[in-house]
Amino acid sequence: MKIFTIVKDESKRIPNKNFIELNGYPLWWHLLSELDGLDVTVNTDSQKFIKELQKSNLKSIKVIERDQKHIDWENDETIDSSPVEDMLFDFCETIDKSEIVVLTHITSPFLKKETVFDAINMLQNHHKAKSIHS
Repeated sequence: MKIFTIVKDESKRIPNKNFIELNGYPLWWHLLSELDGLDVTVNTDSQKFIKELQKSNLKSIKVIERDQKHIDWENDETIDSSPVEDMLFDFCETIDKSEIVVLTHITSPFLKKETVFDAINMLQNHHKAKSIHS
């Protein structure tokens, strides 16, 4: 199982969203600390995030620095879509095709490992299931 998420430096709708403190920690920390120890990759354009992650006690989190094509896409006001799907496709090109991939968001700070494992169990044990979404 591979877990993929993103951390954007600047949010347009909610300024500094991923770095807002919640119970003494930035928003991003809550999800990543819950998933620490699993195979988690974060795609980011944020040097601030990278520096904070390096100072944290989270040791199993891998970082991919965001491709310029995705940064340009995000900043192009004439494009009315998000590059996240393309980021996910690029990530999937780097892993074994048999891997289960979990896409989650930093803005789900209360997601539990058990919920992820339950969803994967459902996916693997229900022959009609091809994906799980919540």
